[in-house]
Amino acid sequence: MRSCWLLIGGLLAVPFMQGCNRKSDPEAVMYEGHSLGETPMLWSILENTGASDPLETCHDIVKSGVNPQSDEYKNCQRFVLTGNYVIEVADWKVTGRERQFDFMGWKLASIVTKEPNDLGHMRSYLTKQYGPPVEPDHWRGKDGAKIRLFPTLEGEHTSFVMVSAANESALR
Repeated sequence: MRSCWLLIGGLLAVPFMQGCNRKSDPEAVMYEGHSLGETPMLWSILENTGASDPLETCHDIVKSGVNPQSDEYKNCQRFVLTGNYVIEVADWKVTGRERQFDFMGWKLASIVTKEPNDLGHMRSYLTKQYGPPVEPDHWRGKDGAKIRLFPTLEGEHTSFVMVSAANESALR
C-alpha cells in the first residue's frame, strides 16, 4: 500500500492518505455515500463542499508565521500528527440533516447524523439497508460495523443514526 505525505510549513511531514489508489472494500458499510475507513481526501471529494478541510486550515496557520509556542500552533501540530478530528456539517435547512464525521488516525471512524425522520421510518430504512436488527435499534454491517438508532430529545419526528466500526483495529 502506498502512502502520500504532506509537508506542513517545512516542519512537519505527515501521512494524509493511506493507499492513495485504494479501492473501496465491497463489504464496507456505506451510509450517506461514505464508508468507514475512508480518507479525509476521499471524504472531501465526496462531500464537494468547497470549504477548506482542517488540514488546509492548519497548513494556513503554520504558514502564517504564528508563534510555534502558541496554543493555536500546538493544536494544529497535535492534529497533524495524530489525524484525530471531527467535522460537523450543519445543513439542516438544505438536506434536513445535521452530520458529524469523526476521524481517527486519518480514517473515517464514525458517522453520526440527525435525521428528519421519525424512529419508525428510520427503523424501516435501516432494516431494508442492513437486514433485520441484531437487537432493538441495532444493526450490523457485513464488515461488522455497528449501526445504531437513537431518539432525540426534540420529539418523535427526528432521530439520530450512528455508524461506527466494529472496533478500532478494523480501521487500520
